[in-house]
Amino acid sequence: MFAHFFDFCNVVRLRDKVLVRQLKRRGIRSCVYESDLFHVKYWMGGKGPAVLLLHSFGRNALTTFSREMNELSKDHLVIAPDLLWFGESHSSKIPALATQTEAMNRLLDDLNIRELKIVGQSYGGFIAIDMIHGENREFHKVCIANCPGTTYDVKELDEVCVKYNVRSIDELFVFDDPAKFQTLVDLSTFKDPWIPGFILRQAYRAYLSRNHAQLKELLNSLQRDQGHYSDTTFLKRIPMMVLWGEKDELFPMKEGEKFANSVDAKLMVIHNAGHAPQIDRPSKFTKAICDFLRN
Repeated sequence: MFAHFFDFCNVVRLRDKVLVRQLKRRGIRSCVYESDLFHVKYWMGGKGPAVLLLHSFGRNALTTFSREMNELSKDHLVIAPDLLWFGESHSSKIPALATQTEAMNRLLDDLNIRELKIVGQSYGGFIAIDMIHGENREFHKVCIANCPGTTYDVKELDEVCVKYNVRSIDELFVFDDPAKFQTLVDLSTFKDPWIPGFILRQAYRAYLSRNHAQLKELLNSLQRDQGHYSDTTFLKRIPMMVLWGEKDELFPMKEGEKFANSVDAKLMVIHNAGHAPQIDRPSKFTKAICDFLRN
C-alpha cells in the first residue's frame, strides 16, 4: 500500500516541474529539432554569445545544467540539448560518438550558430572535443568537466569494475534493476547520499529505463571513437578550462591533471566533490563555469 502511495507521489517528476518553471521565468523554453535522422529536444533562452551545454551519461540537460542555464542566460544565448538516447532525444543512426557530434552540428546549423562557447561534462566532454576536432565552426571558450578526453587509458576502468563487482563498465551505467541506481550515485558522488527505494525507482524510470541497447553501444564504442584522434594540439588554440571533482572515482584527479597539461589548459579543482560536482558542490560548479565563460 505504502509503496503504491510513494510511486504516486513522484518526487522526480515534481522536482523536474519546479526546474522547468524556474527556466520559464528566465525565458528559457524547451524546443525540438527534427530531421529525417534526428529528434533532439533542447532548451534555449537568453541573449548574447551562444553557449552549448553538453550533459553527462545517464542524465539529461535539465537535471545536469538547470542552474547554469538560469545563470548564463543573463548574458548568453544558452542551448542545452538532451543528447541522443537520453531524455527525449533519439536517432535512427548507429549509436556512436560521431552520431552525437553530427546531431549537435545539425542542431547548431539549424539555429545558424557559427561561433560559440561550449561546456561538456563527463560524456558530454567527449562530444565537445569531437566537435572541436571537426572544425566546423569557431569556438571561443571550452570548459571540459570530469572528462579525460584523449589522454585516458581505458584499461584503468578495470579497477573501477573490480571495486563495484561488475564485469564491464557498461553494467554500472546501464541496468535493469532500479536498486542499482544507488550504486551509480555512489560512483558519481563524494557524499554518497542514501536515496529511498521509491525515489530510485522513479529516477530509473525517468532517466535509465529506455534505450538500453543504444546506451551500451555508446559506452562500448567510446574507446574506438576516441581513437580517431590522438594528437591534442587542435585544443591548444582555444582558451580552455578543465574542471574536476577532487574525489572523482571514475576518472581520478591525476587524469584531470594529465589532460589539462596535454592541452595547456587551466585546471580548476572542486574540493570534496566526485565525478558529478554539480551534485556534490552545485554552487561551486556553477560559479566555476560562469566565471570562466564570462572573463
